[in-house]
Amino acid sequence: MVSAPHDVILNLNARMNEAQKRLFGISCFGNFLDLNEIYLQHQLIHKMLLIEVKQQKPDEMWFNIAGKTIEIFFTRVLSCYWLKRKQVTDAMFNLVESDDVRRYAWGKDLFDNTFNYLKIALSKRTYNETTKKDIFTYRLYSYPLAFQIWIYESLPSLDGKIYQMLFYTWLRLLNWTNTATRVTVAQLDKIDFDQPDMEVQGIQLNEEERG
Repeated sequence: MVSAPHDVILNLNARMNEAQKRLFGISCFGNFLDLNEIYLQHQLIHKMLLIEVKQQKPDEMWFNIAGKTIEIFFTRVLSCYWLKRKQVTDAMFNLVESDDVRRYAWGKDLFDNTFNYLKIALSKRTYNETTKKDIFTYRLYSYPLAFQIWIYESLPSLDGKIYQMLFYTWLRLLNWTNTATRVTVAQLDKIDFDQPDMEVQGIQLNEEERG
C-alpha cells in the first residue's frame, strides 16, 4: 500500500524529462501529474470498514452513518490508476507496451480488485499475546485511495477537519488534500459516525462520469 501517493508523483516528475512528461501526460495516467499532496488515512478507512452493514448482496457494501445507510459507489475518480498486485504477469507488461493500454478497462479492473480487498479486510483476526485480544490484520491492495476519496465526498462535515477540498472538478481525486491538518491517529480514532449532525450525501454522477 502506498501511504503517500503524492510521493510517487514527485518521483515521476523528478525522473522524467520534458518529452517524457508530455508523453505521459497524454496517456490515461496523465492526470496524476496534477495530484495534490495527499496520503492514505488508514485509520479513517478502518473506521469506515467497522461500520459496514451486513447484508446478503456480495457485490455491494453498505455503511451506516448517522442513522443513514449509504452504498459504496466508486465514480471515475480518475480515468485510471497505477496497479499494485502481488504479481504482475507477462500479459500486463505486454499490455503496457502496446497501443491497447489506452483502451484497457483499467477502471473496472481496479474497482473489482479494490472492492474484493475491502470486502475481506476484516475477515482475518490475529490473537495478540500482549493485549490478550484479537486484532484485525489486513492489507488493502489495488486502489484504496479511491475508497478514501469516496469517504471525503460522502461526508462533507469533515471537510476542513480531517481533509480539505481545494477544487471542484470532475476529476474528484484532484480536488482533495489532507496535509493541512495532518491529524493524528488518535484524532481520527475519535471520529463519531453516529453523531446526529454528521452530514451524509450521496455522490451524484457528473456529465463526464456519465459519458
